[in-house]
Amino acid sequence: MKLAVVSIHGMGKQEENFADAMHLELQGRFGGQPGDLVFDKIFWADVLSGAEDKLFERVTKTQDLDFVKLRRFIVNALGDAIAYQPLKEGADPKVKDVYVQVHEKVAACLQRVTEKAGEKAPLVILAHSLGSVIISNYLWDLWKPSSTENPPVAPGSPLERGETLAGLVTFGCPIALWSLRYPDFGEPIPFPHSKLATHYPKAKAQWLNLFDQDDVLAYPLRDVNASYKKVVTEDAQVSVGGLFTGWSPLSHNGYWTDDDFTKRVAALLTKLAKDTQ
Repeated sequence: MKLAVVSIHGMGKQEENFADAMHLELQGRFGGQPGDLVFDKIFWADVLSGAEDKLFERVTKTQDLDFVKLRRFIVNALGDAIAYQPLKEGADPKVKDVYVQVHEKVAACLQRVTEKAGEKAPLVILAHSLGSVIISNYLWDLWKPSSTENPPVAPGSPLERGETLAGLVTFGCPIALWSLRYPDFGEPIPFPHSKLATHYPKAKAQWLNLFDQDDVLAYPLRDVNASYKKVVTEDAQVSVGGLFTGWSPLSHNGYWTDDDFTKRVAALLTKLAKDTQ
C-alpha cells in the first residue's frame, strides 16, 4: 500500500516547487521502501498573486512611501490571510471568492494523489503556516457540511473525503490565533475521521503540531481548550533555521529542510506506512 503525502504552503510569495526539496529529504530519511511514498503539493499562491501585484502597483503609483520592500512583503503575507475569508450571505453569486478558489486547489490535489496512490491510500498532510488554517477549514467544511456556507466540491474517493487521513503535521501553525473568532476559542476538526479505523484498523492517527520557540506566528494547540487537547496528539518544539534565522522570527520559514523537522516527519511517515500495510 502506498502512502500519500501532501504538502501545502503558507502565506507570502511562493514558488510552485515550494516543497520539492523537503520531499526529497523525507524520501531519503524514510524507513520503508522508496516506492511506498507518493508526494504531491497544494500550490494556491497563484489564486492571489495577480491581485496582490495589481493592488501594490496601484497604491504605490502616486505616493512616495517608505519601507517599500517591507510593504511588498505585508501585501503578500497579510494580504493572503485577509483575503482568505469566506464571503458573507448576500454576496454577488457570480463572484467566486478566494476561500472557494483555494479550497478547489486542495480538492484538485487530493484527486491527483488519489489517481497516483489509490482511492483508499492512507494520507498524510504537511501544512505550513496559513496552510494549516486552510486544511483545517477544508476538512471542517468536508466533514461538517451543514455548518458552512462554502462546502467544497463533493469528492469521490475515501482519500478525497479525508477518511484515510492518518497523519496531520502542522508547522509554523497560527490556528490558535484563528480560534479568537469563536467563543471559548472554538472547536477543532474531529480528527481523525470516524471511518479511518474501518480502512486501517492498526493505524494510530497522529496530529503533530511542530513549532520553533522563536517563530512568533506558531503556537501550541493542545492548551487552546479541552477539545483541541483531545485531537492534537502532541505539541513539540523543533529548532529550525540557519545561523542568521534560527534565533529570530525568520525561523517561520526555516522548517522545510531543517534536520530537526524532517527527521521527526520522516519517523511519522515510516510508522504510518508500516501500520497501514
